Amino acid sequence: MRSTTSKRPSQPAGAAPTTRSAKSRRRKWLSWSLVITALGAFAAATAEELSARLSEVTGYVLIQRNEVYLPTESPMDLKPGDTVIVMEKSKARITQGTCTLSLAEGSVYTVKAFPTCQAADASVVRVEPSFLPAAKRPPGSLVVDVAAAERALERTLTEQGALLLPQGYAEVTPSLAYTHRELTSPTYAVIGGRYLVLANADTKRDEGLANLNLKIGLPWTSQLEIGVPYNFVKQSSVVDLGTQGRITGSQSASGFGDVQIGLAKQLLREKGLLPDVVLRLTYGTGSGQKAVNNVSLNSGYPTLGGQLTLLKRQDPLAFVANLFYTKEYESDNVQPGDEFGFSIGAVLAASPNTSLQFAFADTISHDTRINGVSIPQSGTNQGLLTLGASSVLGKGVLLNFSVGVGLTKDAPDYVVQLSLPIRFSL
Repeated sequence: MRSTTSKRPSQPAGAAPTTRSAKSRRRKWLSWSLVITALGAFAAATAEELSARLSEVTGYVLIQRNEVYLPTESPMDLKPGDTVIVMEKSKARITQGTCTLSLAEGSVYTVKAFPTCQAADASVVRVEPSFLPAAKRPPGSLVVDVAAAERALERTLTEQGALLLPQGYAEVTPSLAYTHRELTSPTYAVIGGRYLVLANADTKRDEGLANLNLKIGLPWTSQLEIGVPYNFVKQSSVVDLGTQGRITGSQSASGFGDVQIGLAKQLLREKGLLPDVVLRLTYGTGSGQKAVNNVSLNSGYPTLGGQLTLLKRQDPLAFVANLFYTKEYESDNVQPGDEFGFSIGAVLAASPNTSLQFAFADTISHDTRINGVSIPQSGTNQGLLTLGASSVLGKGVLLNFSVGVGLTKDAPDYVVQLSLPIRFSL
């Protein structure tokens, strides 16, 4: 009898759908594999793109990012498009992935997103440090170029004490200042050799100050500062005695002032909303002459001062603020009043070689004490508004000129100052 059963293996119901399901799973697995591979490649590319790191910085190195110059730190992470400029007698190292670049003075390197070691090394531009290329400017912009950052703006901020010199650099600054004061104060006068009367004295005082400052960049972002002043004073006075006439007199005097020795240390670097912060301690030796020909030379008393300087940059502007306190010590039974005050101002990079300065300062002094007794109304409040400009004269040489106008009764009528900072490497 012929069997009706087929010799072919029987297929359970739904076999065809099972085959289609397996193919669908394979397609999904392949799709997910492609997605995961793409994400991995993207993550690896991003990691490689952000892996550039600046280290072993010696001397003066600039970082330009989106037309803005950043404070240099070592080590420091870099982004593609950042330009590293190594100034004279300076060097740095950049590591990106497996590539390492040693940048000598005069090197200019722009960080690439996906460099090969050979391409990265070939893209380093080496020029004379004094002829570093300028940053590209959009039409109509006021962005300061590389040379300006090193010259006008940076040099002016260093002159004001808001920035410190790099290690291995020094700056000598000869300066001249002229101050004119006119004031009326009570005084005692002798009439006829017998009578002592109280009268008003109108005094005109012209003060000249020649100063020689030395700054030396030290390790650990610190700076040594030494100043040697010399004073010139011409003073004339008129005492009005009413019906008894007038008493007039004129004297002049000169002599060395107090040698100043200071140490400055950078506490914070600008980051986000935080400004640069510099702490400065200065000791006045009291080595100067107090008076010559009965004319005060504003020196001869030891002092110890502290100053905190804040710097916030929004190129081409830099805002600078100072808080200070000076302790005056007694000498020959006389103790001038302690001084404290503040200043606030801005520096504008007007052109590659020129910067403009605007500042207001207010200094308050306590009453003077003689033999431990306070002299009433001998304290002062001096408010001064200062406008100035700085210009580069040549490599390492800056000319700074400023004019100050007194805004309070005790302040000088005006102050004119000229300085010539000269920077060089040690």
